[in-house]
Amino acid sequence: MSATSSGICLFREETICFVNPAFTALFGYTPEEAVGNLPVSDIVHPDDRERFRRTTEQVLSGASISVHERYEGIRKDGSSLCLEYTGAGTRYHGKPAAVGLFLDMAAQKKVEDALRGSEERFRAIFDRVNDVIFLVELTPDNRPGRLIEVNRAACTSLHYQRGKLLNMPVGKVKEPGGGTVLAEIMERLLLYGTAKYEAVELRKDGTPLPVELNSHLCEIDGRSAILAVARDISARKEWQSMEAEAFSRSRRTWSSSPSSTTILNTPFR
Repeated sequence: MSATSSGICLFREETICFVNPAFTALFGYTPEEAVGNLPVSDIVHPDDRERFRRTTEQVLSGASISVHERYEGIRKDGSSLCLEYTGAGTRYHGKPAAVGLFLDMAAQKKVEDALRGSEERFRAIFDRVNDVIFLVELTPDNRPGRLIEVNRAACTSLHYQRGKLLNMPVGKVKEPGGGTVLAEIMERLLLYGTAKYEAVELRKDGTPLPVELNSHLCEIDGRSAILAVARDISARKEWQSMEAEAFSRSRRTWSSSPSSTTILNTPFR
């Protein structure tokens, strides 16, 4: 269900309501052992539990939108691990709850070392993908921040040079949308690790480009980020608009014709 290496846990107070496969792999508990049975604070070392409970309470009470901390974690077998934790408030069955993302920093370092050795190969593949790819930072309050990386297709599509796009707030290349919509998208992304939706990007000259975005949570250099793949759907939107107009025109023509009036006013026998 999850497309991220982070262990994801949805919990209300101390009760775990959902875990993803990465969580079970990280801590060694089966979903049956964790959901409804394992107090969420049990995955944190006793020395850090009080601090974990305080930050969790801030999220559940609404005092903080999100929290970002590091803890010593405890697996089922008693072994310890260095955890990076990001928690955000949500609602589950109408009641306050929290979504927690747990990242094993030791495992992340191994992945980063492996990626660093293949950076040139990664760049070559990255730039040959036809779809637009954005790598966006995830801010401490779990909102899309600045562009960390873009591929060649993104530069071509939006008419920017790569250097101009890097570190640009992602909002500058996105048409402004409702806060409620963004909140719903981010809630899905934090809970499931992936979200698919339609949006409108803005080219350098301000012209709109409708796209379908497939976004995934990931970790880059120990920081949470969003990998977003955008596909141009302007042709699809134009076709849908033409179909809608043709249908509307045919309805107007049919309803205004004398024969249609006769049919509508003729009682069935």
